[in-house]
Amino acid sequence: MPPVMRTALATALGAALVTQSAARPADATRLAEALGLRAGMAVADVGAGSGDWTVALAPMVEPGGRVFATEVDAGHLASIRRAAEDAGLSNVSVIEARADDTGLPDACCDVAFLRHVYHHLTDPGATLSSLARALKPGGQLAVIDFEADWGSAPAGVPADRGGHGMPVALLEQELGRAGFAPVRTTRGWSGRDYLVVVRRPPR
Repeated sequence: MPPVMRTALATALGAALVTQSAARPADATRLAEALGLRAGMAVADVGAGSGDWTVALAPMVEPGGRVFATEVDAGHLASIRRAAEDAGLSNVSVIEARADDTGLPDACCDVAFLRHVYHHLTDPGATLSSLARALKPGGQLAVIDFEADWGSAPAGVPADRGGHGMPVALLEQELGRAGFAPVRTTRGWSGRDYLVVVRRPPR
């Protein structure tokens, strides 16, 4: 690639990253409002990445609340711990997950969410079972994702995804098969992202 093109690409990517970073707190606030988060609640950020949303949501559930941040990648786990420490947060628990298990304690959470994570799940049925165990009866599960596009699906995911992403209708079917009750689906929730909210039925 010619140097001019490399420079232009780097500039564009840098601007995109700044825009995404600036948008994260606003989107986290919108999610908190959509799910009715309040002080004292426990939230699971499943596949928390570098911890941006964990750090944004943790103050919203104080006092008395907690955010459980799960990740399978050791580097991300370290980043989340650093981000929570840098933000002075004492109500964040960082948990190592597996591909088929969130690692969350049973009945630990009022709310769990996955943002741009579901389409990477290689064993969605097992992950949803783990989430159902982690949610308190009546707890909410939110999935933020996007429709499959022309790109290649991540390695190891089910073959019915149709590209890079997760068809919303298929997601709703899988959540239903896992025993979750529908609450609402919001297409165009943020850019190309949709938001699907379901509830673990009371037992």
